[in-house]
Amino acid sequence: MIIQCTQFVKIHLNEGAFTEEFMKEFRDSFYPFFRIEEHAEHIAQLIACGICEEIHIDYNSGQFIEGYGLIDEFVDHASVCDSETEHYS
Repeated sequence: MIIQCTQFVKIHLNEGAFTEEFMKEFRDSFYPFFRIEEHAEHIAQLIACGICEEIHIDYNSGQFIEGYGLIDEFVDHASVCDSETEHYS
């Protein structure tokens, strides 16, 4: 049996935090991301996999994520908004 689980993550980035200097340092040390959308996808995957908690602008989560530091500087909101599960034989 194969089970496919999909989570949909709604994310709102603080685009001003993704300066050219930050982007270059991130590329040099972590992943070759050239677009903010790549960061959004990466952070969404971390949340969907349970590696980091959901992020809400209403409170400072204080979560440290490697490559970003305190994630609240980069993300205003990120949460799972829906999920689907499908079963295959």
